[in-house]
Amino acid sequence: MNAEAYDNGRAHAAGYADAFFFVGGESVWCVNCVSHENHERGFNSGQIFDTFDMAYRFRHLVAYGNGQDCQPSGPLYCLGAGFDFSGDDQLGGSRHRNFVVGAVAYRNADVGASTYGSGELEIWNGVFYGNGWDRPDGGDVWYDRSGDYLGLFNSILQARPYNRLWGWNNSNMARDITPVSANNLYRPAASDSETFSTFQINGGFSSSPTTFANASSQSGFVTASDLLGIARDPRFLNTNDSSYAATDFHLQSDSPAIDKGRFLMRANAAGTTLNTIHSAWERRLERSEELFHRPGLLS
Repeated sequence: MNAEAYDNGRAHAAGYADAFFFVGGESVWCVNCVSHENHERGFNSGQIFDTFDMAYRFRHLVAYGNGQDCQPSGPLYCLGAGFDFSGDDQLGGSRHRNFVVGAVAYRNADVGASTYGSGELEIWNGVFYGNGWDRPDGGDVWYDRSGDYLGLFNSILQARPYNRLWGWNNSNMARDITPVSANNLYRPAASDSETFSTFQINGGFSSSPTTFANASSQSGFVTASDLLGIARDPRFLNTNDSSYAATDFHLQSDSPAIDKGRFLMRANAAGTTLNTIHSAWERRLERSEELFHRPGLLS
């Protein structure tokens, strides 16, 4: 809890000098964790050939200015991401689940958030701004289609002239799993004709990028609950393209994002005399019962 990582990774270990390197843990909590201006990734979790399921839970995660020295190839190869989570790179392997509740990803070099290699990532209540400024195929969120699952909910992605919101790839497996998007606000920098993603929303690769103007008409990703387009100004209190300290992502009172989210958890059955509420999300977490038995954590 309350951990900060700054200016790590000078050894340039090609992905092994990440600020928070959580690879191999069976059950990990990270609450109020901040990773900024590190030379490789801000947060990294995952497994390689482990034979047990993993569950990582992040609450109030902040990652900005990470990936300063990462390169897309060569001896200093690494993904300059705010947070980047991997599975075991094989079909039918052990599960690797990552749940992020409350996140800010600001101007990380290659990617704000990503998952790959059969990993699973679910993000709630995130703000993404200016990520992927150093890599044209990156973006605020970068999804390797070989991942088992990526879900994004109640989040705001504000594009800048130098980045895109979504980048897609498929590095390890010949399969195509579409991410899940609901109750998010996606806004271009200046026009709905800007590129929303380098790949078609329905999963197919295309030489014609998807724009904000046509993203909502394609099936399988952007949903009716998402707010999309230049008219959807999130109305942050203040933004700055070079200084995180000068940025305030609180919403002004007239923001269209207010009251447009969905519930993180819903009751799955009628109440009883017991002090336990069973939710649909609880089934998703399976053994992660701590989330529902720690008073005040989700207040």
